[in-house]
Amino acid sequence: MTETARQYALAVFQLALEKDALKQIGDCFVLYKDFENPDYRPVFTNPRLSKSERKSLVNEVVKDESYLSFLQVLIDNDRFDLLPAIRLEFENLVREMGNIMKVKVVSRDPLTQNNKERLKRKLESEYRRQIELEEATDPKIIAGFRLEYDGKITDQTINRQLEDLKTNLKR
Repeated sequence: MTETARQYALAVFQLALEKDALKQIGDCFVLYKDFENPDYRPVFTNPRLSKSERKSLVNEVVKDESYLSFLQVLIDNDRFDLLPAIRLEFENLVREMGNIMKVKVVSRDPLTQNNKERLKRKLESEYRRQIELEEATDPKIIAGFRLEYDGKITDQTINRQLEDLKTNLKR
């Protein structure tokens, strides 16, 4: 994440707070996610198109005035390519404000609803934060799960235990 992307995210976050439009701006990032698509993004970063032509394209699609202004600033400053990083940083700021921690849980098979709820309650109790679970599967996992959050990894898989055992036996 670049510092520049963080600055833009902070700016749009503060604007959203001032206008009491945090959810609305967050929804726009999702609604207009096609702007981040590698197939479409070159249109908005193409130096052959004037900035006014690029703004015209955005004006035709975006209906939210605040989000439109934000995108126009990105075009003016030749920073449209930072949009994916800005969105991620914006989402992080929203989670921080709401004391929400995003946790990715990776397991061989999808967790049952009961297991998701139990894991979520345990993590909320342990970290005293609301937990937003993101689920992923990895067929290479024999059993167990891996948690990824706040730049940390907690690996409770059989694969990890076997690796640790292998390392200890080599000593």
